[in-house]
Amino acid sequence: IDPGTRQAIPAMPDSVWNAGGYYASRGTDELASDDGQFGVAFKYYAESLNATEFGLYYMNYHSRLPYASAEAGTYNDNPVQHPVSGVDLPFLPVSGPGAGFAAAYNPKYHTVYPEDIQLFGLSFNTTVSEWAVSGEVSHRLDMPLQINGADLLASALSGDPRSPLTPEYSEASTGETVDGFHRFDYTQSQLTFIKFFDKALGTDRITTVAELGYGHVWDLDESDGAIKYGRATTYGVTFDGVGDDKDGFTTTDSAGYRLAVKADYRNVFAGVDLAPSVAWSHDVYGYSPEPQGTFHEGRTGLNLALKANYLNMYSMSVSYTQFGGDFNPLSDRDYVSAAVGISF
Repeated sequence: IDPGTRQAIPAMPDSVWNAGGYYASRGTDELASDDGQFGVAFKYYAESLNATEFGLYYMNYHSRLPYASAEAGTYNDNPVQHPVSGVDLPFLPVSGPGAGFAAAYNPKYHTVYPEDIQLFGLSFNTTVSEWAVSGEVSHRLDMPLQINGADLLASALSGDPRSPLTPEYSEASTGETVDGFHRFDYTQSQLTFIKFFDKALGTDRITTVAELGYGHVWDLDESDGAIKYGRATTYGVTFDGVGDDKDGFTTTDSAGYRLAVKADYRNVFAGVDLAPSVAWSHDVYGYSPEPQGTFHEGRTGLNLALKANYLNMYSMSVSYTQFGGDFNPLSDRDYVSAAVGISF
């Protein structure tokens, strides 16, 4: 979109845009501090409560995942106007007013690793009728949520007034970082069930695992004009009326489940053990905060695998993985993998 006329610009090679000075370079990434992370955990074993182990823990940690952020260009302080509309331009072209300074004063982008995320958690682990049952509830204070990357770049690179981020970006001075995230409190809970079936269906052992999960973002505004979080940039911005402007973004609530089954066949022939397995994941409702993205409504995953082990020394495995669901960049990336190994 032309930032001056708000009209669609014909597609052109990147070389043309670069030659004209219409680009954003990558700035210096902001790495997290080497210190400031700590935690404490307490465990209590209650024999009288069906031999249940309880846990209580606290952590202060820095994000291990990167968040995209933008740097304001010089147009915030000393704008160059569009020759037709008079609208302030976010770029300095290589010709005309401001010529030659594009590389130094155009908007930039970089990644940030937010610090000081506080985590409180409760957990338990017990046995119920031959099922191993465990659960956890965790609450994060000031957890960063990634702003939709397409919206972030649209505000930084075009100053589009339709973007809810543009006012925040336009207040920044030249070179000032505009965080690509806002902080919210986030609660997540999960339940895990594990059971072994020995000598069942001709196997030596069948292992089954089921897991349920739920997440809740506190005080998240999901109204149409609000800032949107999450969703891959592949699916465009949230405000241009093109494509789906409403779905796929972080929601207040999200949930999903995971299932896995593995069968063990020992000494099937000549010292060879076989272990076929199947794993299935289904995100049922809502969209979790990015970049973690635990749940994406409608997203599915299927993994079929077979592992062979010879004399507990040599191994070989082959697997097929399939993805599905809307707003899932991996939905067209099914793949087959194979591996061999040796233990010594």
